[in-house]
Amino acid sequence: MVVKLLEIIVSGVLSYSIPKIIERLQKERGNLESLEQAFPWLHWCLAHAIGGAVGGTISAGLAPAGLQSTGGMGNWAVYGASLGIAQWFVLRKYCQISPLLAVASTFGWSVFAYFEATKAPGYMGWISVGIAIGVLQWFVLRTKLTRAYWWVPANAVTWFLAGTIGIVIGTAILQSGVSPMFSWILGWSVVGLTGSIITGFAMSRMSSK
Repeated sequence: MVVKLLEIIVSGVLSYSIPKIIERLQKERGNLESLEQAFPWLHWCLAHAIGGAVGGTISAGLAPAGLQSTGGMGNWAVYGASLGIAQWFVLRKYCQISPLLAVASTFGWSVFAYFEATKAPGYMGWISVGIAIGVLQWFVLRTKLTRAYWWVPANAVTWFLAGTIGIVIGTAILQSGVSPMFSWILGWSVVGLTGSIITGFAMSRMSSK
């Protein structure tokens, strides 16, 4: 249990530290753009796909390194951190969003470990993770964006559908003879990309305060 909590804490620290480092390296920032005028669909979707792939790659490397704990809590936290940082990276151009957005994603995704460890039905885990992410990130978004309350139901639907689609595609790729690691990484990239569509729709309905 201590190892699991340590993995989450480390992921949380990294999800906060990396954006802060980026902010320090880019002190000069131009005028903020408006989400209302044109939502950055391409950047949003690419960020989720890349974030999903990075999270999948790192989590795939945890098992051989002996760092994957029972229940996958480390994996879920790493994946949440990767997606959260990707979301922050895009949104920072439109509002002065806090790196806590990425931390909220890290902790929200870690909720899945409980359902995995207790062998609960997968759909319960995906929906619960979506709600957890939505609520935690809502606390950050509500200070910067209008209609942020849509973020909670949007995430509940998003990650249930994205998780299901990602598993189906990842399994199909694996059965086609592709290496397990590549199938794992591509599957999680698909989860991120699919999730970006629904969350992007919700985000495009918000505007900076």
